Amino acid sequence: MRIVVATAICLLITLAGAQRMPALADRGDTNAGTCVRTDARGVNWSGRDLSGKRIERTDLRNADLRDVKLISAELICVDLRNADLRGADLTDAGLSNVDLAGARLNDAVFSHTHLSSTNMRGADLRNADLRGVDSIGVNFEQARLDDALLDNATFTGCNFHGVDLRAVDLSNARMKGNRFDDYLQLKL
Repeated sequence: MRIVVATAICLLITLAGAQRMPALADRGDTNAGTCVRTDARGVNWSGRDLSGKRIERTDLRNADLRDVKLISAELICVDLRNADLRGADLTDAGLSNVDLAGARLNDAVFSHTHLSSTNMRGADLRNADLRGVDSIGVNFEQARLDDALLDNATFTGCNFHGVDLRAVDLSNARMKGNRFDDYLQLKL
């Protein structure tokens, strides 16, 4: 237990720098079934370079991550609900069991990123760059994908219920086993 807390403290010191240290949470009041351990809600890491970092079991709800660089970063069991990631660069990153519900991801770059079991319900991905993204089991329900770039993207077993795909060019995207609304209009 001490090693886990010490590791989390080192991670937060590395990521937060001289900023206010977020409180640590290793208590039983988190949502059942989640894997969040470190509480860093509402932190401001905008413009930081976190490329190549591994961020695991961290609660970053409502965090300000505008223009953050997460190139080749690995995010596992991270709660980013309602976080602001406008203009963030997640090129070649890996996201597994990440909750981005309601996140602001306008103009974010997910180029060649691997998304697995990630929740993007209601996320704003307008003008986002998802070229070459590999999405497996991602929930895009009610997400905004207007004018997102999806060239050479792969979507397998994803949920697109409630997503208006009329302003999205899927002509070069690979789709397999995805769920859509009964009435669907696509721009092909």
